[in-house]
Amino acid sequence: MKTLKHRLSGGMGVMHDVIVLRSKLSSERDRKRFNGLKKLLAIDKLPIGNGYCDHAFSPSKSVCGHPTLCAGRSQDTSDILVNMKDLLIIGGGPAGVAAGVYAARKFLQTTLIAEEIGGQSIVSEGIENWVGTPKLTGVELAKNLKAHLAAVAEGRVEMVSDRVVSLEKAGDAFVAKTKSGKEFSARAVLITSGASRRKLDVPGADKFENKGVTYCASCDGPLFAGQDVAVVGGGNAGFETALQLLAYCKSVILLHRHKEFKADPISIEKARAHPNMRILPNAEPVEVLGEQFVSGLKYKDKDSGEIKELAVSGIFVEAGVMPNTDFAKNLLTLDTVGRIIVNPKNQRTSVAGVWAAGDATDELYHQNNIAAGDGVKALEDIYLWLKMR
Repeated sequence: MKTLKHRLSGGMGVMHDVIVLRSKLSSERDRKRFNGLKKLLAIDKLPIGNGYCDHAFSPSKSVCGHPTLCAGRSQDTSDILVNMKDLLIIGGGPAGVAAGVYAARKFLQTTLIAEEIGGQSIVSEGIENWVGTPKLTGVELAKNLKAHLAAVAEGRVEMVSDRVVSLEKAGDAFVAKTKSGKEFSARAVLITSGASRRKLDVPGADKFENKGVTYCASCDGPLFAGQDVAVVGGGNAGFETALQLLAYCKSVILLHRHKEFKADPISIEKARAHPNMRILPNAEPVEVLGEQFVSGLKYKDKDSGEIKELAVSGIFVEAGVMPNTDFAKNLLTLDTVGRIIVNPKNQRTSVAGVWAAGDATDELYHQNNIAAGDGVKALEDIYLWLKMR
């Protein structure tokens, strides 16, 4: 083996990058040195090109026959590039960014993959419970998170704008494949992929999406100035949306399918105190009405069983979220709604080497501050786990 370069981290002795150039493996000595490299990495298989392979290193075997990872792709044994990071963070909300900041400070070579930085709150017009800042918008929160991470990254945290579509275990390492077709490998993984908004599942909802049915009050709310609108959802997001719309809509009617609301009492009190606000508990939407655009919403009064109709031109849906965990469903144990089951003491999942934090998990309370704390908690445990290996 003509050239073998490896770099060790400053304080941990963890392998970050291994580059083997012009490796012909023509002698027994070369093969022994390569096997020693594998032991140093503490893995059975090394990533080569676009996949993992532990049997394509013979000069006489230029095509690997691995059935799932190499699939017969040609392997260039003259240039083998291994880019093994300490940590892969999937998701860019408060949990992912908080973990990224701590990872940088602990000199962990990290890749953070997210389509955007900020999480679900990026659409919020007013966040008043982010500790240390009395009030800021979701866009401002996203900018602050990105700026903080960039300030400490210093070559240790690579930010990739993409979406992970699959996560697999390969030996003692993990490989994540993205929407763009790229692959990233690491010895440990932290999933902070968050959740997406749940769609309104009634006749007419799909037909009139973006024609009166919307899932983003910050984006579309001003279009309904001076009009009568409805909000579906009785949690914090529903009441915050209602309060935002009251600033410019003629009237706002909030419907919640249960008798009790999940929102904070202060938000409920603010909404009830507004003269243009109407709240309907135990009201279940059954159909969106309209021709070219929304003209009304039918709902069932669960107390009386009667079907009633509201004349509204806009329907803002805040009916909860669904965890973004499809890419990990074949690897990790999930609960009945697809959330990753974690140990709340350290955020470990059912698979050694994988942690999760934030809205993608079965955490009981989903808030920005809690997500950030859980991300830090996970990172502390990840650091110790890597250091002991």
